[in-house]
Amino acid sequence: HYHAPRLLAEALHMVADLGDDAMLVAGGTDVYPKMKRGQFSPRHLISTRSIAELRGIDPDPEDGLGIGAGETLRSIAADRAIRDLVPALAQAAGSVAMAQIRNVATLGGNLLVDTRCNQYDQSFFWRQAAGFCMKKDGERCLVAPASKKCLAGFSSGTAPVLQSLGADVVLESAGGGTHVEIRVAKPKPKDRAFLEHVGAEFQKHITSEVATLRTMIEGQSGPPVAVEEPTLPVSGERFLTQPIPAP
Repeated sequence: HYHAPRLLAEALHMVADLGDDAMLVAGGTDVYPKMKRGQFSPRHLISTRSIAELRGIDPDPEDGLGIGAGETLRSIAADRAIRDLVPALAQAAGSVAMAQIRNVATLGGNLLVDTRCNQYDQSFFWRQAAGFCMKKDGERCLVAPASKKCLAGFSSGTAPVLQSLGADVVLESAGGGTHVEIRVAKPKPKDRAFLEHVGAEFQKHITSEVATLRTMIEGQSGPPVAVEEPTLPVSGERFLTQPIPAP
C-alpha cells in the first residue's frame, strides 16, 4: 500500500498507527532498490515527497541555518546561503552518488541511509545461496564469520560534515511539532571547512572511496593532528584538524 500524505501531522499519525508494517520513503534511491532485492519488505510505504513542511532552507544571520529534511541533495549543493555559510556541506551534498540520484535523494534520507556491505547488497537469490547474513535473515557475518556484530558500514556523505559542524537534528512525533529540519550553527568568522575525497588510486589499501573532513583554522600553523573517531559509526572516515598560517 502506497500512501502520499500532504501534511506532516498526517504522515506522523500513519507511522504511529501502522508501526513496523510501514516505512517512510522520500527520494527512494535506497529504499526502492532494496525492496526489489528483498532486503526491505514493508506492507505500507509512506511517501514524504508531497509534504511542503519538510522542505525549505532558512538562513539566519545570527543562528546559522535550518534545512528541511526533505530538501534534495541537489538543492543543498546549489544553494547560495549554504555555499557561503557551510561550503563543506554543499560540497558533500554535491559529491553523493551521481546527478540523477542527487536530483531526488534528500538530506533526511542521506542521514538515515541503510548501512552497506558487499555481502548484503545483493539479490535475494545470491544471499540465499550464500546462506544469508546476520543483517537480514541469517545468523553470521559473511565478511567476518567470527564477529558477533554486523560489520556493514554507514555510508552517508553528509553526516560526517554535519557532525563536525555540531548540527542538531530536530525530530518530531505524532504528539506534536510541525516541522523536521537540520539546524547548523553559524560558523565562527575565522573557521573554514572543506571536504576532501580520497580515492583508491591514491590509497591502494583503501578499496572504496572514503571522505576526510579537514577543518582549517586560520591564525595557527602546524601539521595535521588526528582527533578521536566520531561517536557516529562512520566506516572508513576520519576527522583531521589542520591549522594553516594566517595570510
